[in-house]
Amino acid sequence: MEEFVLRIFRALMYRSKFADRISALETRTQLLEIWNFDLNLMKVNYEKMLKLLQLHKVNEIPLLRIGSKNDGGYVLANSFESIEFVVSLGVGSNVESEIHFADLNKKVYLFDGTIKKLPRKHENFRWESVNVYGINPGPDSSVEWKSFNEILIEVFEDINLHFRRRVSDTKADAVLMIDIEGSEYDVLLNSKSESLSRFQQVTIEFHGVHRELRENQDRLERCLSKLNQSHILIAAHGNNFGGYLSLNGQDYPDVLELSWLCKGIGTFVKVPNSLIGNLSNPNNPRNRELQLEWR
Repeated sequence: MEEFVLRIFRALMYRSKFADRISALETRTQLLEIWNFDLNLMKVNYEKMLKLLQLHKVNEIPLLRIGSKNDGGYVLANSFESIEFVVSLGVGSNVESEIHFADLNKKVYLFDGTIKKLPRKHENFRWESVNVYGINPGPDSSVEWKSFNEILIEVFEDINLHFRRRVSDTKADAVLMIDIEGSEYDVLLNSKSESLSRFQQVTIEFHGVHRELRENQDRLERCLSKLNQSHILIAAHGNNFGGYLSLNGQDYPDVLELSWLCKGIGTFVKVPNSLIGNLSNPNNPRNRELQLEWR
């Protein structure tokens, strides 16, 4: 327990802009209180969740890593010739993956209300400074926001104007990238299944997995089940910037990076489940990769 808490503490201290102002003793005490739960129960809940994650290989399509070598990179299926546009929710300070698509002459729609400007510009970028939620964040919200469904309506309208034709509502010719620091759960649960089917590929960073398994396991499982209805998991990775629980030589990450490919795109074959693949790189190169295998 102590070792696990200290790992999380170090991760938080590393990422915080105010690390020099944080009392190590106070933060460590708070973490001990927050993570005071049955570790064996956490392991059981995590492994139950993993049953919804079965990795597959696509025989006809190789995987490709795009974007940054470390944090900010994504592993996707290299079927980009059939992609017409990309929707990226959550940008931050890294748009290398979005640049990859823009350089391929794909229209890229970016949404993030936490930044004042994009770190890089591109003629194929369409950026809006709004945060994305699945549900109304409430009257006390200090940031401008839109629902995922509202954003998709706007994107589809703009795509229709760009191509000067009615773009099919059912053709899977887009990529959805989500990295919105915990809002991904409500976005997925409140999105329409037909909207998700519109995307050939979906890549999501799931944050706070331990919290979800501890407090609201059903929500995480419903998100994964919803994606599994229309897509097949093709890549999985543990973000070593987040905390993780180590038990019996297995690492259970608090942040998971997962990529799905739409059913019907190719021939899928089940492969052994592991967080480390040929294209994996640690998000934080100063720390080791997180290792987890499951059935």
